[in-house]
Amino acid sequence: IGTGLCLATGFANADTTEVNSDNASEFSSMISFGAMEERIEIEDSGGWYFVPQIGLSMIGDVTYPEGKFAINTTTDISFDNGLFFGVGIGFELGKNISLQLDVTTQKNDVNLDTNLIHTDTGGDWMISGHLEQTPVILNLIWRGGDGESVKPHLGVSIGSTYCDSSLTVTDDGVFRSSGGPYKFGDDGWNMSYGFTAGIGIDMSPTSNLYFNYRYLHVDYDDEPLDVHNVGIGISFRF
Repeated sequence: IGTGLCLATGFANADTTEVNSDNASEFSSMISFGAMEERIEIEDSGGWYFVPQIGLSMIGDVTYPEGKFAINTTTDISFDNGLFFGVGIGFELGKNISLQLDVTTQKNDVNLDTNLIHTDTGGDWMISGHLEQTPVILNLIWRGGDGESVKPHLGVSIGSTYCDSSLTVTDDGVFRSSGGPYKFGDDGWNMSYGFTAGIGIDMSPTSNLYFNYRYLHVDYDDEPLDVHNVGIGISFRF
């Protein structure tokens, strides 16, 4: 029954004619899956795909110059790791090249362990808060591993990142202000560029599981940030 269904749907082909010395045809049970392989090649050769993504967002430490947050000294700020969520939509230009637009959102808390001597009051101020970023990035991606179920990929990325930083400042433990002029950079859109790399694993002719790393350099006015995202996604072709 299973063999009959495969043959009826075109999932497989059977070689059915063999002629013996008595001119009698004999049935051969040999089955070929060439039709299925051809369909996979056609579906892999181009088209739109959709990629939901999730993963870990990491930001490199940054040093702000004298006068930005503290008197006569630079300020070292680090960020806690956070999560990112996003979606990508792409188009396969050919068998190995695709364009993919990614939109992600990520949030990282500030990690500042020492007090600062503020430029205006000379008092001990503490800064806490978080940095929210929304990168909108276009990637040109090359994929290798023709004919293999595991395919590496490598790409270049360029776009813009929307910044929304929210800082809380305290003076000797007393609430002082929230937000205000104390930002990591100008809230708004900032030039971003970098690269992406990873591997994809075929799950079906129209879906793949991806493990991906993306480095993004966000060019803020005060000090640029280096953002590292390590995530997982599933692409669906349609």
